[in-house]
Amino acid sequence: MNQVRPCAAAIGAFLLAVFFLGPLSAPPAHAQDAQPAAPPPGKALLYIFRSDREPRDALVPLAVNAEQAGYLENGTFIALAVNPGKTFLRSGDRVLATFSFEAAADQTYFVRVQVVHGVTLTQTDINLVGEAEGRNALAQSRFIPLAPSAGPAAPPPAAAAARGARPETAAEPAVTEGQMYVRLDLGYSKSTKVDMKDEDFASTGLICADPACNTPGKLKDVGSGFLLGGGVGYRFSPHFRGDITLGVRLYNMNVSDASNTTFKAEVLSLSAMVNAYIDFAATGVSPYVGAGVGYARNSVDNLEITFAGTTFTVTESGVASGLATSLMAGIAIPLSGGTVLDIGYRYSALGKLNLDVGPTATGKLNAHELTVGFRF
Repeated sequence: MNQVRPCAAAIGAFLLAVFFLGPLSAPPAHAQDAQPAAPPPGKALLYIFRSDREPRDALVPLAVNAEQAGYLENGTFIALAVNPGKTFLRSGDRVLATFSFEAAADQTYFVRVQVVHGVTLTQTDINLVGEAEGRNALAQSRFIPLAPSAGPAAPPPAAAAARGARPETAAEPAVTEGQMYVRLDLGYSKSTKVDMKDEDFASTGLICADPACNTPGKLKDVGSGFLLGGGVGYRFSPHFRGDITLGVRLYNMNVSDASNTTFKAEVLSLSAMVNAYIDFAATGVSPYVGAGVGYARNSVDNLEITFAGTTFTVTESGVASGLATSLMAGIAIPLSGGTVLDIGYRYSALGKLNLDVGPTATGKLNAHELTVGFRF
């Protein structure tokens, strides 16, 4: 009997230790879920987790290679296999963040999604992290299953309400990577540095630099007018896009030289341009710069030359065409429905400009331009 009591005490102590210490020593369920598995043969394994610096309760929709993967709360993660090659991720609802990288077969990648805070907008940021940081984040996160593969899935309203979560709200995004867009622009164009002067002043004396018309002069500009443009474009990456545009500019020329000779005319410029832009922000309001090259045709019509009270009229007064270039800068503001408001400045060099009225004068049509447009 004396031997049975120590044995019973030992067994009791062991059972108590198993009962109380066993659950404490086992890893939590979410940590077990976080243990990375080997990628399927010939594929890459992605762990995508959300870890906010300043936690937000907004649900963040996540898509991988254009397929809905799920909705991430702060402190959750998903795991999925992808084919090797270009892998494209998109997070957010109406303010989109995009990220892409080259996935290699039989490799495991850790991708962090964060909600970042702006002054008025809430948006997300995506980036790859190292294995150590990724494993540590997964160990502190809760695993969630992938969304059904048949189309985008909305989060269960009841579950979201129970967690106190609310969908992201913000302005609509700019055009995202891999999409075409259409643009329309309206603006004001002010000619500058035209410097139109006689080709043979000694014989004709058309444009004068003094009242007696003894020295050659020049017309510095051909006035101002409106421009109308439109085109189609394509976004190659979150920060790079290009478009092809057609433009129409009409100037009302009304200038005089030093001899008080007045030149009035309609100056019409038609252009076709290929343009490239760099957007400094992938989402939200984005400044940009750009450059273009193309072709322009400039014509002067209905020219009236008035000197000493006498007016001469020439219906068609010169046509010139050739290389055109432009430099642009502006800001893009996302609106609803995927529309983008584009406010910009452009310096356009539209090539040669001719006056041909018997005497010939030549210059170059350059302009400072302000534009307001929309991209759809």
